[in-house]
Amino acid sequence: MGIDKLDPVKRETNYYNGGQCDALFLLLLDEKNDKMTIVAINRNTITDIQTCNQGGMPTGTEETFLCLQHAYGDGAEISCERTVWAVSNLFYELPIDGYVSINMGAFPLANDVIGGVEVEVLEDIIDQGMQANLHQGEIVRLQGMEAFAYINIRDLHHPDGATKRLERQKQYLTNAIHQIMTSDENKVKMILEGYQVVQPYVVSDVNVIEMAYGVWQTGINLETIISITGEDVPKDEYVYHYVDKDAMLDVLVDLYYEKEGE
Repeated sequence: MGIDKLDPVKRETNYYNGGQCDALFLLLLDEKNDKMTIVAINRNTITDIQTCNQGGMPTGTEETFLCLQHAYGDGAEISCERTVWAVSNLFYELPIDGYVSINMGAFPLANDVIGGVEVEVLEDIIDQGMQANLHQGEIVRLQGMEAFAYINIRDLHHPDGATKRLERQKQYLTNAIHQIMTSDENKVKMILEGYQVVQPYVVSDVNVIEMAYGVWQTGINLETIISITGEDVPKDEYVYHYVDKDAMLDVLVDLYYEKEGE
């Protein structure tokens, strides 16, 4: 989970201020076949989420944007656990073994620890406040807030704004992992230094170091990251993303099951 907060994690007392998920990925590690797959989930996916009042008392469920689930909580473990529930429920009650959330303000720090990340800019990203002046087709090494702008900014007036941002996030993640894997630097040292920098921004119930090392060993490329098809419906200045249930079921069967005897 990538949460739309710039500051380190702070436990909220107002349970409407947990922060929204601007990035959401489901990571699958197949230890038997030494294979990793990442499912990119559209933040605007319409599904059931758990709601509560400002004091945290449950008020039932509501069909709305998946990105809002994390907001209904304490900005820490409760928000994460509810988001895990919502994603599991969306994926036909799929068991999810753990979670990692990171406030997006950590990305400029992590980006610079590995020396910046090189990308071919997928669309114009111009924001003076974030010192971003990126143009489609350019090859650039993202630094500081420029990296944050690239994975965070979306066109609020374009129906494909969230989808296009998701493609940038997938690209950035792929390039960052590839850069770490091919670097001459000590990989374990780089992972440890990176985690020390971002740790105040992280909430997790798994060993992040072990997970990161497993991701590095397994490897990642754009073919490793898949998106489930769906329909984007503009409505009331928002874009509602409806997952193709049949396509999602096909993905789950392909990733989680094997034929008898294999």
